[in-house]
Amino acid sequence: HAARAKRIGSQRILSKELFRKKIRAAIRRECRITGKVGVYIRSISARETLFDHRATEKRIPASNIKLLTTAAALRYLGPDYTFPTDVYAHGEIEGGYLFGDLYLKGYGDPSLVQERVRELAYSIHLKGIRRISGDLIGDDSFFDSERYGKKWKVKGSAKAYLAPYSALAVNFSLVRVLAEAGPKLGALARVQLVPPSDAIGLKNTLKTTSRRRRARVLVRRRAGKRKDWIHVSGRIPFRKGTRRYTVAVSDPTRFAAGTFSALLKREGIRIQGKVLTGTTPPEARLLIRQNSRPLGEIIRGLNKHSNNLMAELILKTMGAEMFGLPGTTEKGL
Repeated sequence: HAARAKRIGSQRILSKELFRKKIRAAIRRECRITGKVGVYIRSISARETLFDHRATEKRIPASNIKLLTTAAALRYLGPDYTFPTDVYAHGEIEGGYLFGDLYLKGYGDPSLVQERVRELAYSIHLKGIRRISGDLIGDDSFFDSERYGKKWKVKGSAKAYLAPYSALAVNFSLVRVLAEAGPKLGALARVQLVPPSDAIGLKNTLKTTSRRRRARVLVRRRAGKRKDWIHVSGRIPFRKGTRRYTVAVSDPTRFAAGTFSALLKREGIRIQGKVLTGTTPPEARLLIRQNSRPLGEIIRGLNKHSNNLMAELILKTMGAEMFGLPGTTEKGL
């Protein structure tokens, strides 16, 4: 085993002692508090431990758990598993008019983004529907109603990594706020929400100031009964480029349905009712089914960026597929 040359940096490692010395030096160099890290390195071929630094101390595994979650998903769901998103009509369609409600039903797709919702809206347009007399309803009944992990300490937070999840979640339950200076000093800044959503309201009091002043942009979210309100205030220097902020929504299902509603309107489809959440009636007719990319591809992005929401959705999907509806965290575990 010692005869095998190992490399760390540019130096050849020809002994276990030199290997351990290099790892110890790396820990001292890279870790501010060496007692907060545990390292265990074992050779599978030699069947011996090469390095051990506080390896037996119990620690919070944190995002390392995603490796176990995604490995289990590959085992039990398979790398070719896809997540559907369905659009149902409850009512008769005649002359471009849907006399009834439109339902958007999710099945835990962790990669459902606004571009794909726009494709769904365009598909409705291609079917000749131009007006909907009833409501647009988001259906997340594939999962239970829990939006956060039981041990999460900050429920309702607007922070991106604490975004709530449901079986119908768009853009990782996040809305991006784009802000840039107005046309002249003292004017309101230009503020845009991405994606557009009828479930998100905007209040803009952000003022354009001299370029010599430092930016002070405040972005706050308030959860209302029918929509979230995002208030952008403070000051932004004249001609200093676009600033971007990310805000978690309070109700992912309502946000997804509101995004679909806004994109339908951009396709020239008028909705006379409201944006609501509910359950698709069994007699409703399937209009469109859109499938995600295969699970094996989705997992690459999940683990690369350590996306909390995606991991939670996959966990609940495993629960639903293995133990029946609704999908829950307990079933997934």
